[in-house]
Amino acid sequence: MIILLRMFMLVSICFASHVYAAIEVSPALIDQLVEDGLQRNIEIYNTSDTNAYVKIVPFQVKNPGRKDQELVNLSEVRGANIIVTPNRLLIEAGMSVFAQIIFRDKPLKDRDRVFRVEVIPVSGGYERVLISPDDAGKLNMAVKVLVGYALPVMQRPEAPKAEIIYKRDGDKITLTNIGNTATSVSSFRACDIENVCEDLIKLYRVLYAGGEAVFEVPKNKVIEYSYSTAGRSKTIEVPVS
Repeated sequence: MIILLRMFMLVSICFASHVYAAIEVSPALIDQLVEDGLQRNIEIYNTSDTNAYVKIVPFQVKNPGRKDQELVNLSEVRGANIIVTPNRLLIEAGMSVFAQIIFRDKPLKDRDRVFRVEVIPVSGGYERVLISPDDAGKLNMAVKVLVGYALPVMQRPEAPKAEIIYKRDGDKITLTNIGNTATSVSSFRACDIENVCEDLIKLYRVLYAGGEAVFEVPKNKVIEYSYSTAGRSKTIEVPVS
């Protein structure tokens, strides 16, 4: 699961002073194993000095990590795989509340179910528009900035197993996840003969089951990568070809 807590901005135009609706969400990722059961709580904090109105929208990610990846809004699907309750909240200034994610189906045997839960501040009485950061500075009016969160949610299969194999071809390495569950490439670096290493990625990369990623690498250096799945890590060394 492209698996960072993703933030997005909703910009509203208003004729008032600048206002920032500040919320925070914990945890940053839901990684649901069989032993975790079928429920999980998330906590939403209102760090501002005004009340926050929040709505929560669950999505299922179909074909995750592929070109034909699709987001399906589950709030509009009867009998959806997950529900979130409550899905609309009033959070007083400086307070926090819990919402519950309920998985309605048991884990699959052979693959993940991948979801995204969006936690979105709602601005009553304002018109919501999309503007670029550059244009925002040119507007002759105030801007209300609402920061929302896209929470990755993964329901692992009954027996999750990720295995990444590599293929090195000149200045490129292709990593392929041949397992049945998503994994995160947390480290990817090139090392010389004196074991001086250089990080080649700054953020971890998620590989879903069956997915692959191509990296450019120095031809004359050993490549070392690590990946982690459901709390377990493994490191592989790729020799110079």
